[in-house]
Amino acid sequence: GAEAVVDRGLVPAGYTRGQKPEPLTPTPPGAQVTKVRHCGDSYFVTTADGAETAHWEMNVRLKLDTRDTGPAPGAPAIVGAGMMGDRVSIVFASLRDLNRLVEEVC
Repeated sequence: GAEAVVDRGLVPAGYTRGQKPEPLTPTPPGAQVTKVRHCGDSYFVTTADGAETAHWEMNVRLKLDTRDTGPAPGAPAIVGAGMMGDRVSIVFASLRDLNRLVEEVC
């Protein structure tokens, strides 16, 4: 639909680009998730650069992106979400990856 409205001059092309998510590959080490641990009311996310960050569970969204531009299999990505910068989405390539990497450990 975006091409049609641009071709007809109804909206500028720049307006439609904002609707297409940015590719998640290649994922930089600081955004590539290697482990997700849930404990109490928090998720503890470890990234490929070795950092572990705590996030309140209500501010974490676990998502799947199976497109070619989604994260590589076995290498989920964490991306910021929300206008205040307090929310994140952890995007997995498959349900198998989500089940393999998220664990309940305190």
